[in-house]
Amino acid sequence: MKNIFVIIGSASKNSANEKLVGYLERLSKKYFNFSVFTDLKTLPHFDPGLSTDNPPKEIIAFRNETAGCSNVIHLNNAGASLMPNVVTESIVDHIHLEASIGGYEASALRAEAIKEFFENSELKNRLVVAYIVGMYIPRNYFTQLTMCKDSLETGCLVGWRTYKEGFEPAFVKKESASGLVTNPLTWKTTGDHADYNLNKGGVITNFNLLRPNISDARIHDGILWINQPHFPGGFLLRMKNFHIADINLFYVNIQQNVRQRIRAYWRK
Repeated sequence: MKNIFVIIGSASKNSANEKLVGYLERLSKKYFNFSVFTDLKTLPHFDPGLSTDNPPKEIIAFRNETAGCSNVIHLNNAGASLMPNVVTESIVDHIHLEASIGGYEASALRAEAIKEFFENSELKNRLVVAYIVGMYIPRNYFTQLTMCKDSLETGCLVGWRTYKEGFEPAFVKKESASGLVTNPLTWKTTGDHADYNLNKGGVITNFNLLRPNISDARIHDGILWINQPHFPGGFLLRMKNFHIADINLFYVNIQQNVRQRIRAYWRK
């Protein structure tokens, strides 16, 4: 049995990385011995001099723990290096813009630059798929990128916003059904109903349990409608806006689709 040492690349307690590693550990405990390091914040700040001359006890303990491991997995969603000045300045400028005119307004103002980045450059030919989830995508917004027609098409985009069957927010009504939307259970843009049994699994708040058949889905006037989600206590749920769960409800379907499209892209 191989030993795997996993470094959680986040200093936050109970981070998404830590929950994901816990799930992987439970899933593969028959084949691997996991040793998970969660105390990244206890290590001294990076200093090459600490590697050789009288390293602190935390570094020594860390080295002892990694000795003899067959594999090393480093999950680090927190960033691995200092950002270039141009990135820092762009982020700061955008935060100031949001503070002055609002988040959605700032996003709309910058959208044209993002569109040009993909549509009028060679990057368009290298695009596998763009998952624009939770955003309004106007029907005539893109001139070259189109909605994916099935689960295998590449160089295209998919997106949806999730609400309870029968509910249309006021701002959605003003869009006059002009939004582009994909059904993440069929990966089609038609209005056919996709039943619960097509849902391979969703997650709720903790990434510790997959719930198959958690939701159905159908397209209606530029948004995605679902009926009551199926999970213990779900019948008590009274919310109508499921935007916060756009990804959670279709977690495994999205995961599988990413793999499918990447394979399709490399077969081209």
